[in-house]
Amino acid sequence: HIAKDWSTLRPPQWDRAHDFLTVQLVEALRSSDRTLDGDQPLSILVPGCGLGRLVYDLGEGLARHLYVSPSSSPSSSPQSRPPPSIYMHGTEVSEGCLRLIDSIFNAHLQDGGEEAVQFTIHPYVGLRKNNFSRHTRLGEASGPVPAMRTATSDVAADAGGGGGEKKQIIGSGLVDYSFSAMNITEIRDMGDAVDAVVTCFYLDCDDPITQMERIHEALAPGGIFVNFGPLAYHEDGLAPTGGQIETAVAEIGFEMLGEGVSLWEEPLPYYNRPDQTSFDQVWRPMWFVARKS
Repeated sequence: HIAKDWSTLRPPQWDRAHDFLTVQLVEALRSSDRTLDGDQPLSILVPGCGLGRLVYDLGEGLARHLYVSPSSSPSSSPQSRPPPSIYMHGTEVSEGCLRLIDSIFNAHLQDGGEEAVQFTIHPYVGLRKNNFSRHTRLGEASGPVPAMRTATSDVAADAGGGGGEKKQIIGSGLVDYSFSAMNITEIRDMGDAVDAVVTCFYLDCDDPITQMERIHEALAPGGIFVNFGPLAYHEDGLAPTGGQIETAVAEIGFEMLGEGVSLWEEPLPYYNRPDQTSFDQVWRPMWFVARKS
């Protein structure tokens, strides 16, 4: 997963999928009663966030859409009227994933210098389905991608402290990222706290009806729910089809937006690159966008 999410082996299809989800989220937020200005922070929850790449991509994508005007280049200064502060929160039950997230988002400076610590991994060494050649078996990846960069502390600068304190950050520095160990049953404790919930390769990990009910409870009135992923159920029990998911969404208390449950049109490699291995796994995820009634 770290090769897929944060290394030079990341399939470009995932970048396109995450960009698509960002656009869907922005359009849904703009079509709702939620005002996207500087008066109210914007809170987004990503349950089952894995290694946090979707949390990062959504946060940086929202910053590009909300902080930079359409006529500006990506390097332009933010608009004079501040957009909402963006708070991205990912939850994950895996301690191993949370430790890796901590390493990626809180990387330290190497020997006190200006370069952030990098990693090199060999993700295929233990993959028994990747035996085409010694070259592919020992293929390596480096990261993190995107790399950390040196930035000035906004807090110090805002306080009139000149250039502020130098620190290593990932991304634009315009988004507040946080992560916690939390399962789906605990999301209800965040009741009416978030403007949107985005799930990716998530609903089929457990009972999808229960998960959507908990997501509904966590959302503020009018909040947005974006889902993307296959219905390849991991456990025994309910295994609703896409049409049945659409019916359940309405019964739980969501208004389905757009055309309902749709099939993502581009095959999505889950964790391998065809040019690096003789084995590949590809999904055709389904997606939908809904609003809490």
